[in-house]
Amino acid sequence: ATEGNLSARLTPERILITRRGRRKGELTTRDFVELALREPADSQARAAASTEHRMHLAAYAARPDIEALVHAHPPGLSAFAVRGEAPDVRALDEAREVVRAIGVVPYAASGSDALAKAVTAGLAGAGGAPACEVLVLRNHGALAVGGSVEEALARLEVAEHLAITLLLAERGR
Repeated sequence: ATEGNLSARLTPERILITRRGRRKGELTTRDFVELALREPADSQARAAASTEHRMHLAAYAARPDIEALVHAHPPGLSAFAVRGEAPDVRALDEAREVVRAIGVVPYAASGSDALAKAVTAGLAGAGGAPACEVLVLRNHGALAVGGSVEEALARLEVAEHLAITLLLAERGR
C-alpha cells in the first residue's frame, strides 16, 4: 500500500525517490521526486518526497556504492524489528550468499535525522559491526541497498524469506 519507499541514484549527487503517500503497486513516473544529496531542508522537492527521504539521502552520501534503497514493512522482518533482533543469515544458504549480514538499527522516530544517522552507521559498519546491505529498523521495518533496484529488492525479499522461515521453525518447536 502506501507504506515503504524506494529510491535510486541518478548521478553521484542526485536521486529519485517515491513521493509521500503513494501506493507502491501502482507507481508511475509522476510518483517520484528528484532530490540532490544536499537538497535544501526547506525545498519543495523535500516536502513532496517520502517522509523517509533523510534516511535515503544519508545512505547515498555515506556509501557511494549504493545505487538503490528499498524500505518496507514486511511481516517477518517487522517481527524481528519488534524483537530488536536480526534473523540469523547462517540458517539458509541463499541468505548467506545474497544478504551476507543483517544489522539492527536502534529505534529512532520515522523520518528523523536520528534515524538517518543510525541507518548510516549500520550501512557503514560502525562500532565494529560489519557493513550491512540489509538493516532491521527497531520497531519499524527493514531496508536493503544494492547496485540496482532489482538487487536491493532481491536482498529484501531473501531477508524476508529468511525471517518468515525462522519464525515458522520456532513455532514448530
